[in-house]
Amino acid sequence: MDQTDGENVWSLIMPAGLKFPDNTTAYKLSVEDLYDNIYTFYKGDWCAEYDSDRYEALNKMCNGISAFKNGNDTWLTTLASTIAEDESDRHDTAYNNHADLIPMAGTEGAEIFAQLLPNGTVVYYSRAWELDSTFSRLSELGSWEDQSVNGEVLRQVTIPESIHSQVTWSNYQRQDNSAYLSVFDGFVRITYKENKESDSEAYIFDETTKQFILDNALTPQPLHPLNLQACLDSLPDAGFVSKVNDVTVYDVQRTPMGEDTPVTENLTYEFTYLGNTFSWLNNVTLVTGLPNWISDLEGSLEKTRIDIKDSEGTLIGYEFSYSSEDHYLGQEGFNSDDSLGWGSAKAVLPLAVADNQKIINQTVDFGTSTNAPLASQVDYWWDEESGEAIEIEYPGLRTVSVETSLDEIINGRPYYLSTFDYQQTYVGKEEITVPAGDLVACKVTSKTQFVDYGPIDTQTTWITNRGSIKSIKEEQSWGMSIVMEAKSLPSIQ
Repeated sequence: MDQTDGENVWSLIMPAGLKFPDNTTAYKLSVEDLYDNIYTFYKGDWCAEYDSDRYEALNKMCNGISAFKNGNDTWLTTLASTIAEDESDRHDTAYNNHADLIPMAGTEGAEIFAQLLPNGTVVYYSRAWELDSTFSRLSELGSWEDQSVNGEVLRQVTIPESIHSQVTWSNYQRQDNSAYLSVFDGFVRITYKENKESDSEAYIFDETTKQFILDNALTPQPLHPLNLQACLDSLPDAGFVSKVNDVTVYDVQRTPMGEDTPVTENLTYEFTYLGNTFSWLNNVTLVTGLPNWISDLEGSLEKTRIDIKDSEGTLIGYEFSYSSEDHYLGQEGFNSDDSLGWGSAKAVLPLAVADNQKIINQTVDFGTSTNAPLASQVDYWWDEESGEAIEIEYPGLRTVSVETSLDEIINGRPYYLSTFDYQQTYVGKEEITVPAGDLVACKVTSKTQFVDYGPIDTQTTWITNRGSIKSIKEEQSWGMSIVMEAKSLPSIQ
């Protein structure tokens, strides 16, 4: 039965080869959805503080799309207004040739615009954030079509996967690369199509069978330990305690997502454990409303240095990561010349869940967390009065020059990916081969979903008591696929 219903935890904690007696009974049930094509709508209040004009213009909502109409950035009020009156090709034209183009997504370096043509075709253009950038027409096309759902008209707009896989924010759903537009309360809004749950099967046991399972669970040794802590305790390096200057080296391959001919970058990451007596961000004095953990955990944080080297062994950057017993708190990155380059810190901590509470095949929801940037963020905005694009710098925790609230830093730059939901699932124990050798590890999968239908980052990690020995990351938030494998690990004393 464990081969036909992999979602059942009971099958993973039973001894291998166990046979059920004749007086036991199991009923197999199939579950399927009765309804599909369910659409939901999120008003959105994320702009209420930093862009109150938008919030008020959209009838106390943030959900809306705009386009330049008659020389003005205009909130669209009808589905007809989403169709471009100016059908001209904008490739290699000036940055202000944006009539009827709708901002629908963005990457780290550019904004993505959609041009809906009357024939059902959608042309996509990118425009870099830098001043005086021209439009570039993207090679693949999307499409649009209308559909009626319970008397309401929805316009489905598709975006090619090759484009969507590279964005850091978008109005499109990841599951089908589509945005669904509909008019609500006088404005065109983004709606969300609920994806039909896949049909599933489950077993129900009679009382005799239930007791038989309980009596035999975990005795003798099951196929997989029941929880993550039990798995770690069963590994050869159980009881390992990190020492100052312990070093772990990883071979790393980073590959851009969504490119036609992606080039993989080979790197080396060297992790050096520095100890557990550190403080962080306690010298930030111009930011008000800082999280309590900065003072509560002063002098007790674990700190690790990560050196990032290219294929020739040249240092191209490094960062310091900080954590407590219960939480990963953030990282502070520096360029090779020691200048601040990147980083973020937890402004809102997730739930603390002990490893013995991470039961096999049960997804643990850590709730919503929020990061605050350390370095300045830069955006470019079109100024209607001057007819020029202007550069706007949004300071981070380390770069403020006047007293600033934490909320202002987090919400300052539109589309900064600050808030997310995090889930983790312990899958079981596996043997795995990496450059460091043939090892046994505990397998964990995780998903990070950024709010407002933002990008999704996924990760599969094989961990031991000495840390991760392999991880596979698909990070849509910055368009990168990353594989890390341990090349060397601290020795077991």
